[in-house]
Amino acid sequence: MVSILSIRLVDEFASFAPAGTFESFRADLGLTYREAATVLAAIGIGGVLGGGFSILADTRSRRVIASFGAFMYSAVMITFAVAHNYETMLVASVGLGVAATAMVDAIELAIIDLAGTQLEATLARINVAASAGDFVGPGMIAAIAAVGWSWRIAFILTAVVTGLYGIVIASTSLPSPLHNRTPQDNAEAIPRRSILAILRRRAVWQFGAAGAMLVALDESFFAFTLALFERERGYSTAAATLFATSIVVGGLLMSVALARDVHRVWTPESRMVTSASILVVSVFGLALLAHPVSAIFMGISLGAATIAFWIPFQAVVLAAFPGQAGTAKAIVGAIEMLGLLIPPCIGWISDRHGLTTGLVAYSAAPIMLLLLVPRNSPSVGAGTAPA
Repeated sequence: MVSILSIRLVDEFASFAPAGTFESFRADLGLTYREAATVLAAIGIGGVLGGGFSILADTRSRRVIASFGAFMYSAVMITFAVAHNYETMLVASVGLGVAATAMVDAIELAIIDLAGTQLEATLARINVAASAGDFVGPGMIAAIAAVGWSWRIAFILTAVVTGLYGIVIASTSLPSPLHNRTPQDNAEAIPRRSILAILRRRAVWQFGAAGAMLVALDESFFAFTLALFERERGYSTAAATLFATSIVVGGLLMSVALARDVHRVWTPESRMVTSASILVVSVFGLALLAHPVSAIFMGISLGAATIAFWIPFQAVVLAAFPGQAGTAKAIVGAIEMLGLLIPPCIGWISDRHGLTTGLVAYSAAPIMLLLLVPRNSPSVGAGTAPA
């Protein structure tokens, strides 16, 4: 169980390497900022393509898919390490998105079967591990820079870690899909029919739209907020980094609380409504309150509220499509990519009216999230006492 619960730790640790070495590989390979940014953006494209493995995980061996994803992850990291041009970096970036989706989604689908009524608590424990990865990844990059090693070492180290993780997963027993199919079933076009059936459900579009708002409130939101604090409020880089750390700390504290089941007195819907409301206040607070203590407090509340929304949201999505969770996850993930259109719009506003106005405009994302909270959500364990 420990090996699969550590999935997000491995993923967060390894996937930070491209972002953490951004300026180093850009300068070394002679890339423009547009090219280097495209390398990072291509990971998202790979994630959408990797949705095919999520669909397969509904009907095929999760262990085979997850271990394949981990070994592919390792191979992609080696490709990054030996790359000497833009094209190779771009291909590796797409491959990273595919590999991460295959590895993570196959294991998370297995977790649904293993968790039972404890799905939310299990997702929270996974997120505690992910928060550890959020610290370990940057720590690795900082250590490599401190000793003067090449940025390529970061990718070699992550290749070793993901390769070893692949060996662990390959030797771990994961539950098979619950809706076992016969050889005759396998000859039919069930995946295609399954996709069409899910696309006709209003819930999947609502989940995807809500997920798009969460995507918009991820790294790009942090980037705009840090730019505001450094450029318009005159804070040092160290102070801005402290703020960024406060977000991670808030998320970690909330993950620990949810893992301990302190949330069982609230329904998933009530927690998502409350969390989205706090996100609205936090975004406005970061945009309008200039005092550093206020910024740290808002950072902690932002991180905590994001996790408090994300965990029941993920549980609801995974539980809403019995036997088709992988297919639904792939479709929802593809719709979520629309959230990537929001940061360029915020950039356009910031260029013309300043970063403060841009951050205020960002509040539209949590407001929409509040309106998109899934209503009448199925019980996913958090609001249900264990049998």
